[in-house]
Amino acid sequence: MNGLVTNLRCHKALVSGCSKKDQAIGFGNEQLFTADEVKNGKPDPSSLLTALEKKLKTTGSIVVKNVPLGVEDAIRAGIPCIVVLNNTPLHAVDFKPLVLEERIHKRTELAFNFLEELV
Repeated sequence: MNGLVTNLRCHKALVSGCSKKDQAIGFGNEQLFTADEVKNGKPDPSSLLTALEKKLKTTGSIVVKNVPLGVEDAIRAGIPCIVVLNNTPLHAVDFKPLVLEERIHKRTELAFNFLEELV
């Protein structure tokens, strides 16, 4: 999913349930929001809302996730979400109660194409 995030041409932020020291992804600190910065962890939407407040805007934002807990986080924050399954043992059926089927992508390339049409 790293390639998806870094190659997409739009404003973006990485919101993670991990601590800053545990992040190995190449995001600058101004775009990285971690569990260190919020009181409540996922699926509490605090981390997503913090990123929106500091870096992004709610209008036009979309969350990319690969676990149901992250999707619940986006739903609670009121932000549209897509799912990318390429690095997870989960299947589309695990997300169907949470996300429309057309927003569940099996590979990063398919998600990238979907997101490029939105931006």
